[in-house]
Amino acid sequence: MVATRGRIVALLLTVLLMVLFHPLALAQGVTVTATNNPTLGTILTDSQGKTLYAFLKDTPNVSSACYDRCATTWPPLLIAEGNPVAGEGVNGNLLGVLVRTDGNRQVMYNGMPLYYFATDANPGDTKGQGVGKVWFVMNLDAAGTPAPLPAAPAPAA
Repeated sequence: MVATRGRIVALLLTVLLMVLFHPLALAQGVTVTATNNPTLGTILTDSQGKTLYAFLKDTPNVSSACYDRCATTWPPLLIAEGNPVAGEGVNGNLLGVLVRTDGNRQVMYNGMPLYYFATDANPGDTKGQGVGKVWFVMNLDAAGTPAPLPAAPAPAA
């Protein structure tokens, strides 16, 4: 029984190491793509078609304001190393990486850190659009330039 468990663990470890160190696995990065949404126009998605959002409380090119419980509901689009790749319709000059205070590297577009919405279960879902008047999809014009985001609401008195 113990020997069988040991073999299974060794096999799983071998498979894991093969996947981690396979050249294609290392070459793969994060791709940001422009996708046409029937109601919102051209929006940013990942390579699987999952919608990407901006948070108006973030400081562009400087910091993310979404951690802990926020980041559970709004997982940041992270990249382990290297730079994100511009997919079709995306201006690669506007892609960047922000180092978060937790040390993770978050993908940005036009200075805005990008996030998913945990409730978006399927590619193309946009259930996070307008949530709390601070979460919005990244809309693009025909040239791949981001449309201006709405202004953040004033803080409560």
